[in-house]
Amino acid sequence: SMLIENGKIKKIANGVIEEKGAALIDVKDNYIYPSFIDLYAQYGIAPNTPKSNNGYPQSLSDKQGAYDWNEAIRAEYNAYESFKSDTKQAQSYLENGFGALLTHNMDGIVRGSGALVSLSTHKKEQEIFIQPQAAGYYSFDKGSSQQDYPNSLMGSIALLRQTYYDAQWYKT
Repeated sequence: SMLIENGKIKKIANGVIEEKGAALIDVKDNYIYPSFIDLYAQYGIAPNTPKSNNGYPQSLSDKQGAYDWNEAIRAEYNAYESFKSDTKQAQSYLENGFGALLTHNMDGIVRGSGALVSLSTHKKEQEIFIQPQAAGYYSFDKGSSQQDYPNSLMGSIALLRQTYYDAQWYKT
């Protein structure tokens, strides 16, 4: 038996744990595993493939819609929207002691939100999300963007800073 209080394991014992106000849940034929959580994974998210500009620099984004002028800013991306589970890859993580992953798209300076997923191989994709929008991800690497800016660490920092200034301006 396991007694959980406020999301933390309070007590483990052989036999039934008698505790005032505790609910008894029968989980016969199920297992509880201690496990690691990988907070930096790209599980279930297909990597972006850079488009070809035939060797020419691209100055403005050609992405359709109301998006940032620079394709390295992907704040609109949500990992849960393009997530596809992979049983073989999940099994590999499980064999190495992992039980959950915080998966995201590893492309761009602002990479959007990541999803916390269980590595259960017995559930449907929509059932393994622990938290669909669990974290925001950032990098100084512009990733697959074919735009010529930014092309340095200082440029990446400047673009990120300008993006926050623009968001503040639009908010007010």
